[in-house]
Amino acid sequence: MLILWSDNQDKVAIPDVDRLMDDVSLAIPRHAEVPPGSEVSVVLVDDREIARLNAAYRHKEGPTDVLSFPIGEEILDEQGVASGFLLGDVVISAERAVFQASELGHTLERELAFLLVHGVLHLLGHEHDEDMGSMGTITEEILAGIGLVR
Repeated sequence: MLILWSDNQDKVAIPDVDRLMDDVSLAIPRHAEVPPGSEVSVVLVDDREIARLNAAYRHKEGPTDVLSFPIGEEILDEQGVASGFLLGDVVISAERAVFQASELGHTLERELAFLLVHGVLHLLGHEHDEDMGSMGTITEEILAGIGLVR
């Protein structure tokens, strides 16, 4: 799985974000069914931007930690042959991640990885109401696999 990411905020310095994205992109397919050649776009934003997106798309006021926007389309090459699968977009509030990491007593790296995995699982069709226990188990397995245990 390929993660294409950008950091569109300037409030939180995030060390080793390239390595974190690489580690998560390799770990998720070991624990969840991921279509071959899958791509995910990840954008790190501030609370103001995620609050705007939360209001626009979920009709909820205030910032949230992560939003997922499924696309679920095949990626076609120049000849029209399927060459991959675009899962969708994950938007993470870096400010919320800092706050939640502090509240939960773990590192920013673990919180960002948790939010990323959670967002990607939503793109893969997992839902809170149906399989939150399953989502939690898969998430913890993925995080443990990259050394980010509680």
